[in-house]
Amino acid sequence: MIESRKDDHIRIASERDVEEGNNLFNEVNLIHVALPEIDFDNVDPSITIFNKRLSFPFIIGAMTGGTETARR
Repeated sequence: MIESRKDDHIRIASERDVEEGNNLFNEVNLIHVALPEIDFDNVDPSITIFNKRLSFPFIIGAMTGGTETARR
């Protein structure tokens, strides 16, 4: 069942004109709260993942794999 659904995603993406969906970040409203006590030069948004240092975090949405179709 899961393998079939993954193959459906690959088939749809390769056969149809698709576009990316809504990641809902546009639904987020941040309320400004001033933080005068923070020196933003001292804020480090970097992250270490898989022994690699990145200057900022990132998001991986979804990946399709694990089927023969995905391997090809």
